[in-house]
Amino acid sequence: MKKLIYFSIISSMIGASVISISIGAFQLSLFRGIVILMLLISLLKLLSGKKLYVVKNKGNEFSIKVMFIWLLYAFFSLAWVKDYVGWLKAVFFIGIGFITILIFKEYIRDKNDILRSFHMIIPMIIFHNILGWYEVTTGHFFFLSENKISKYLRYGNPVSTFGNTNDFAVFLMFAFYILYICLMNTDKIINKTIYMLTMCSSVGLILFTMSRASLIGLILGFFVLTIYSLRKEKTRKFILIILCSILLLLIFNANIIFNFFNNISNILVFDFLKQQGSEFVRINLIKNGFNFLVSTLGFGTGAGNIEYWMSHYGEYYTGVVYNIHNWWMEILVGYGLIVFTLYILFYLKLFMDMKKKYKLSNNPTDMSMSLGIMCILVGYIVASLSSSSNINAEWLWVFWAIVIVYQGMEIDNA
Repeated sequence: MKKLIYFSIISSMIGASVISISIGAFQLSLFRGIVILMLLISLLKLLSGKKLYVVKNKGNEFSIKVMFIWLLYAFFSLAWVKDYVGWLKAVFFIGIGFITILIFKEYIRDKNDILRSFHMIIPMIIFHNILGWYEVTTGHFFFLSENKISKYLRYGNPVSTFGNTNDFAVFLMFAFYILYICLMNTDKIINKTIYMLTMCSSVGLILFTMSRASLIGLILGFFVLTIYSLRKEKTRKFILIILCSILLLLIFNANIIFNFFNNISNILVFDFLKQQGSEFVRINLIKNGFNFLVSTLGFGTGAGNIEYWMSHYGEYYTGVVYNIHNWWMEILVGYGLIVFTLYILFYLKLFMDMKKKYKLSNNPTDMSMSLGIMCILVGYIVASLSSSSNINAEWLWVFWAIVIVYQGMEIDNA
């Protein structure tokens, strides 16, 4: 079963559009098929009278309850939704996410399993980096729809298997800190070299995606890494290596650094006063979202129904863009004030629990994993604003499952 879990982690990073079977309105991806298989195995285990593994520590009980309430609320929002297909898809993805969390909680037993889970992601990170650079250098896209190729070819934006640059950039932001976790937990020089090079590669690809939110998220995460790692010798060495590498580049080829920061400054240009462009549309999407929230008395449009409301009841101009393009607004407007409040509390508690693990543990593995997760949590606050929606991102549900399971584990000072 644990091998199936590791296989599900790898398959979630491939992308639903790459390996999937069409079943009516749904695509049965490899990951979804594995999750359903693991669910059936667990149910058969229960029916045969075998006891499931029970985690004594209840540190993640609140997180699991929030996810269950979210799923329950999404299901009962059927009472007022207008788009039933959109509702069904949203409930399906939240359900798959919740099942993934329960299964991982059942079979992932200790921090070594968590670390092994992160290591399972590394080959896919390397794969997406290679594919991203191939797209940048050749202009060939294997997994991009025909109507998007000309646009991405013009700007040289990589997408890998993610379908768009913003989703790819969010993945790369996560990848940077997952690589950091693995880097801090290996003694092999070859592995360290590969992880460091892939981290640099991921940063470069984020710049090529031109995703401002993911770039800001990466910077915020690195700020957290710097602040919290100052008192830890191993992470101080990591930051020192980064700074020395930058210094060497300045000495031998200063133009590389200057061009790097120039590219960052060009990407991080916002103009919220313009009456056109992406910023204008995103602001109007948010304005419409608040209108919908008021219209539904704070209950939200219901699962998967924001796009329907945006296309039929939007007062502010959004062109042909109907997805709200903001993870936090998607939860608030789609699922209402109650679910949004619980989700914020879940997110804050998750961060505080990681912070507690980092401060109280003397175990290098716990320290690096908790710090890496903290960086991702802070970075995701902003990075999540770039994607049109994250509800159907399988790899994200897998990541949250791993982190929530780790949240429930006791601090190890060995």
